[in-house]
Amino acid sequence: MRVSHACALVLVTLLAACGGSTESTPTADTGLDALADLGLDAPSDASSDGTPDVAADVTPDASVDAAADGASDASCAACLSSGLAWKMDGGRVQSIDQMSIAPCRAYGRSRFAVSDLVHPTLTCSADLAHCAASADAAGVVSIDAVVAAVAAPDVQAAFAKAPALYGVDTRPADGAVFHVELGGRALDVGDACPSPDAGSCAPIPAGVSALVALLQALDAQQLAGACSAFK
Repeated sequence: MRVSHACALVLVTLLAACGGSTESTPTADTGLDALADLGLDAPSDASSDGTPDVAADVTPDASVDAAADGASDASCAACLSSGLAWKMDGGRVQSIDQMSIAPCRAYGRSRFAVSDLVHPTLTCSADLAHCAASADAAGVVSIDAVVAAVAAPDVQAAFAKAPALYGVDTRPADGAVFHVELGGRALDVGDACPSPDAGSCAPIPAGVSALVALLQALDAQQLAGACSAFK
């Protein structure tokens, strides 16, 4: 009977242990994975009963961080579907800088001597930032901003009519226009028309003007970074 009593005690203990497992707190990994799937951060506050939340007491491991980074990259995947290129065209210059963005987000800048427009004398390249939320907060021109500018309805309409000239062409007076190409279609953007009804002067669409300003800001950004040798 003593042996049976001991066995009974062991059996009761095992049953209690098994029964307790059904009420145990979910593991931290499970909670963090669920939060990551929802795009939420782990809460840092305690529960209403004063007991700290399980997720708040656990430091995510490298695999959780990697999964979160992957989800972030996937949500910031804006891309240009065709190449974009631009330059200043005209004026008495000894060299021409040609800028471009190749699908998806590779920025490039090349300098050519006017006497040799085939072989660049200087080049640089860099991938553009690709998450608009973080990039805009830091004042950085991201590929997302470029994609949005190109997608503007009046920009798409302008390229559909290309080749086209908007604004005043000052090249006959040694001036220059902003030349931009998208998928082989070209626009030239000059100075603003003196008046809305200035005869043959085509007013610059707001979206086209915004695209030019954005690309100029992008150039200034790259000249301060990866393309500083061009200064």
